Amino acid sequence: MSDSTTKPQKRPPRSAGRRRLDAPGEAILSEDRRSQIRRAQKTYRLKKEATLQQYQKQVAFLENRMKEIRNSLADYRVTLQSSLEDTHCELLRDFDSILSLLTCSSEDVVQSVNDISSRETSKKSIPQPSRNIQYDEHFTNDAISGQYSIAERSSTCIETPPETEVSPHQEIREMVLCPSPLVIQEQRRLDYDQPTVQSIDRFGGANVPDSYSFLESSFTRRLKRSGLEHAFRIFSDPRSDPLEVFRVFRLVPCFKDRAKMYPYFRDLVTSERGGSLEISTLPFYCIGGAGTHYATKDEKGNFIYPPKMRLPRRILGTLPMPAIPGDPNSAQQAQSNLELCGFGGQWFDCRDVEGYLREKGVDLDGPGLFPTVHNLAPSPGQSELEPGLLETQYISSSETQTTDGKSATARPQFCAECLPCCDTERTLQISVDGMLDATGLLCTLWSKYRLTIAITFISYITLVGLLRYRRMAKIEAPFAPGKKDLSEMTVKEAHDILNQLQELEFPHAFSKARKIALLKAGGIPTMSKLFAVTGQNNKRNSGKRAVDTEILLREVQSKPRDSDRYTTAVARMNYLHARYRRANKITDNDLLHTLGDGLAEIVTVVEREEWRKLTDVEKCALGIFHKNLGEDMGIPFDALPSKSDGWKNGVHFAIELMEWTVRYEEEVAKPTATNDQYVRVYVDSALSSLPGFIRTTVRKMLGNDLDDVMRTSLCLESPGPVLWFLLAFIREARKVFLRYLALPRSSSSAIKLVQDTPNQVTRLYNFERKTLQPWYVQPTFWSKWGLGAFLVRALGGKVPGSRGDRYQPGGYDLMTIGPEPQKEHGAEEMRSDIEVIKARGVATCPFSQAKAKSGHFE
Repeated sequence: MSDSTTKPQKRPPRSAGRRRLDAPGEAILSEDRRSQIRRAQKTYRLKKEATLQQYQKQVAFLENRMKEIRNSLADYRVTLQSSLEDTHCELLRDFDSILSLLTCSSEDVVQSVNDISSRETSKKSIPQPSRNIQYDEHFTNDAISGQYSIAERSSTCIETPPETEVSPHQEIREMVLCPSPLVIQEQRRLDYDQPTVQSIDRFGGANVPDSYSFLESSFTRRLKRSGLEHAFRIFSDPRSDPLEVFRVFRLVPCFKDRAKMYPYFRDLVTSERGGSLEISTLPFYCIGGAGTHYATKDEKGNFIYPPKMRLPRRILGTLPMPAIPGDPNSAQQAQSNLELCGFGGQWFDCRDVEGYLREKGVDLDGPGLFPTVHNLAPSPGQSELEPGLLETQYISSSETQTTDGKSATARPQFCAECLPCCDTERTLQISVDGMLDATGLLCTLWSKYRLTIAITFISYITLVGLLRYRRMAKIEAPFAPGKKDLSEMTVKEAHDILNQLQELEFPHAFSKARKIALLKAGGIPTMSKLFAVTGQNNKRNSGKRAVDTEILLREVQSKPRDSDRYTTAVARMNYLHARYRRANKITDNDLLHTLGDGLAEIVTVVEREEWRKLTDVEKCALGIFHKNLGEDMGIPFDALPSKSDGWKNGVHFAIELMEWTVRYEEEVAKPTATNDQYVRVYVDSALSSLPGFIRTTVRKMLGNDLDDVMRTSLCLESPGPVLWFLLAFIREARKVFLRYLALPRSSSSAIKLVQDTPNQVTRLYNFERKTLQPWYVQPTFWSKWGLGAFLVRALGGKVPGSRGDRYQPGGYDLMTIGPEPQKEHGAEEMRSDIEVIKARGVATCPFSQAKAKSGHFE
């Protein structure tokens, strides 16, 4: 036999691809073959268009059906709210209509499948490219709930009439949740042996709280833990809707083995605060740029992206959808698959959500129940927020609308990091009406805890009232009816009452009264002229003179009459006034006016600005103190009407002294050049570094605290109606707050007028800052660099230690305090005066029957 008969002849290798149409010779295809190829291409294109139209019809049908169900449910709700006694039949009929809408036969779908199959058989002669349809195996055969599958659910899809109009933004949005008949047929052809999970213990039982996310330290972790908890409840509840399970876990390839997945998922949900909320070995699926929109930066300025970040190419192959011809590994192909599966547009992870909200002006670090919104203006290139509403919402894939591969939604979407920690339907909503809606929050709290809030508020106001008036009742108790008379009040009792008033009850009023009394002294022409002649009324000396005078007044008001500091302070005042009294430059009436002005201002300021008025017992204590002070200063009371007959008690003396002071001001207080210079030195020069309108405002505020006589005498401007109303509103609001809302000052927080102990180094007494000049203020870190020091610097003042010993930071000595020319003089005169004052302090009842007719103690 020849070789040709024994060995088969080898066929030449076949070249890949079609013949080139432009090849010479026999390689050129005939015209018939070209027409055949064109027809095949046209048929393939028409077939794809027909399939797409079929999907559109299904989507339109489902939307119409859902609309009908929604309308029926709405009508059912309205009917249910009406009278049930007369509408039982209507309720039954509505319920039957709802059941008929929800119950749908699959005959139409089967018929549609058969029609499409017959058409496919008739067209087998036409060459068509093969189609590899891939599905997610674990969405059939009861893999989700153990008793229900997506394929069975999809069998209820019925072809809609061709005249139904479909929205272009909703062409492919239900492809995954409701597959086409071709997909249903292919799914039925596949047969997999899938395990079922029907008995997984629910986490925490029926009383599981909503969330433990509030224990986390950052917003990102709170949001991630909340999403994990929500997804775990869906995962562990056998009653969960299969479509909801599919939507949440569609990017989890290991979901088919739920029993194995359960312990890992449970460990994430039950992790301790600050623990890991994700499995580091699993990839991060970057869909729609998730994790990259608001990435953080390291120390070198490089962006920090989530680890193991990649596109879910393998997951796309398991979704129930037909594959698109082309390269499955290309980025463009993957993006097309994402859009067809409902994953188009922009997607945010938890970090991106926090960055987005912060960019919109939401303060996520505040302690309140709702975050604070600082700025709602949208940044360029980003979607504007709905007016009056800032809403960030977790949106399911069925809510995504895409057009030509671009996102058409104005709200950010959040993806899952393998485990669906962010793919939930929780809503974070902040209602804004130009600013944070605090009124809405208060209304919500009031509606929920109305009784509790009312009882707590009433109890608190009652407690404040009891405590507020407890000190007043304690002061009045020894002088109640049937007990001691006011004329029997001793000097010690008056001193104790005065200390309680100025340190605990009305420290603000007593401090302001001292300042106004010192200012009004310059409204008497003889006094302002003396200040100008002695050289104390200038920019260099005025600050020290004001501080020295206030220190002496604080010493005599805060210390007992028989103490060394009281007697020394009074003796120093007597020495400084002595030579001017001998020269008749300071008259007795001027000194009596200064004494009465201090008393009158205390009573006036308390009644005008404090939460209650002074009682007769408290006025009696004030009268005793000022009567004793006038006697110790050698001020005669001959000008008072009851000088010859004596005063019944301290109240009687205080009233007469205040009435005489007002009449004296009306007689002698006139505007003069020295009065105007006095105010300009003490007010304008102290605020010279500030703008002019501030100085004018301060002058008007001072004028508001004076009556017309003294305001005119001091050449101060009266406040306008706007400033007057503002000051009156602040004053009344403070009174209401102190009376009904503020607890009384405790003894541990008493306002001390002067320091009780001297400086351990200098053995002198330091003073707390009261002006822009730090006279006698001890230099410390806080006095030089504290918040108050920075405010003083801003107002043009000096801090302690400035200019060396210019402001005497070592402290003051009561034996030498006063103007510099008299600093080292008067020690001998003061010692004799101190002995006389201490002897007067022995008397106990200034207004008892054992008083001298001359007005002095025996």
